[in-house]
Amino acid sequence: MTKKKKNPIPVALRLIPYLFPKLEKISPYLANRLVVQLFHWPFRFTPTPQEKEAAERAEKFNIQINNKNIQVYAWGEGKPVLLVHGWSGRGTQFRKFVEPFNACGLKVIAIDGPAHGKSEGRKAHAREFVQTVIKLQEIYGEFEALIGHSFGGVVNVNSVYYGVAAKKLILIASPTIAEDIIANFLKKINASRERGVYFNEWLFRKNGVRFEEASIFVLADKIPEMPILVVHDEDDRDVPIHHAEVLKGKLPHTELYKTKGLGHMRILKDEKVINRCLDFIMGAGLAETGF
Repeated sequence: MTKKKKNPIPVALRLIPYLFPKLEKISPYLANRLVVQLFHWPFRFTPTPQEKEAAERAEKFNIQINNKNIQVYAWGEGKPVLLVHGWSGRGTQFRKFVEPFNACGLKVIAIDGPAHGKSEGRKAHAREFVQTVIKLQEIYGEFEALIGHSFGGVVNVNSVYYGVAAKKLILIASPTIAEDIIANFLKKINASRERGVYFNEWLFRKNGVRFEEASIFVLADKIPEMPILVVHDEDDRDVPIHHAEVLKGKLPHTELYKTKGLGHMRILKDEKVINRCLDFIMGAGLAETGF
């Protein structure tokens, strides 16, 4: 019997790269409208049995953001650490962090972001993620650390920019360069560069902010100075290592911990990565830095 593939790619994701160029030729107007919708449209993937078990062990509650119920998970007691997942992710992807962090007196808090996991909504916007972090700050006070995976790192940097208090910041496989984020998105849907130009103009008209202005690279030296750990895998195909290296070049005090062979997702399950994050938060002896 053929083993069923976990979390197969949704049919829509397979069809969009084939159909989008045809739509561009037929109607650039509709293509412009669709590119905005697609950029804010996450997919909900089924959590693994291990994630479901972790969710069962968590204290769970909802907070309201723009009339949407947002799922919050909390494990353990102690100083609060908030973990924010990436695009189309969910809070329980951080399940491997829970036990070692709890053992060191840290309370692990994670969310299913707006329109992700068990939270309400169909479309997701970075500003709603930031609003969620701000709301959790009101509940828990200053965070011992903010940890973000991929898009979650962008959320956390923006959250600090807008006033969220945290002692330390950890970015795991996070994109830092706005231009590359847009280019990667356009490549995935097989869209032309013109759609990217339109999207940036649309975003500016909508929010008065250009996409690059909310990037980690632009905001990195505008947020309060704090210890920053960047964790990135050399074989990450979704967010190449140069995103981390560029940030390190701009902020030399940033610690860069490189891994190899973990890619974009398995990095969240690696024991050495989790221990390095824990060492960084607790101020313990430095682990291997990959230099």
